[in-house]
Amino acid sequence: MDDPQTGCPRRVVLWDVPPDDPTFAVAMRPVAVCYQHVFGYDETWDEGWLCETCSTDLNPRKFNFNQSRSFCPDCGGPLAYFWPITQIIANTAKSLRRPDATMVVGYVGDRVVGASLAFSLTPEEIEEYVKPLPGFADDLRRAYPGTERAVYMSELYVHRDFRRQGIGRDMMLTRMRHILERTTAPVCVFRTARGREQNPTVTYRWYTQRFGFRVISEYGDESDRVVLARSLDNFTFDD
Repeated sequence: MDDPQTGCPRRVVLWDVPPDDPTFAVAMRPVAVCYQHVFGYDETWDEGWLCETCSTDLNPRKFNFNQSRSFCPDCGGPLAYFWPITQIIANTAKSLRRPDATMVVGYVGDRVVGASLAFSLTPEEIEEYVKPLPGFADDLRRAYPGTERAVYMSELYVHRDFRRQGIGRDMMLTRMRHILERTTAPVCVFRTARGREQNPTVTYRWYTQRFGFRVISEYGDESDRVVLARSLDNFTFDD
């Protein structure tokens, strides 16, 4: 299907460059640049710039990006990306070495416009991964008795210029198909912000209303983050 804005073909592919391949870092760079743009420039997230002196997090709601990006407005110290490209690439390589790992990448033409990872972990490993959330492993086993491994799905992200055009849905469905082909884990889990009761976030509504996820753990802090889960049995791919 073609992108309505650019007329370029839209596609979703499974990542096929192994993390220990010598070309991995070069191949990953466009994906990392997209990640950095989404999580560093989008006001939804708190991961824009970081002061190397006072460690102040300067996200788009706190910092005018039309100002100089060289110095912290609080202490004058030098600024750095919250997520440097090299760190994004290293983190992705680590995730792709985990069991059942898969990554989908969305393209419009030759441009990377989104991506998402998934991999399987034990409930205790997920609790460590999403910390601080004490008791998560027990919550997961209570909700899904007998669970010894679960698929953890990272945030599915799309460049803001290409949202609400179906690329996120295509990535989600491609990712789920590949997960079901690879894993024997009975459950998948996902962390997101819920939002207010009368105004839940788009992501929360998408996962709960469209794909049948439910809340199994809550952080209970001002971030309003929750961990969602659903059984992989009888997952349907109806649009």
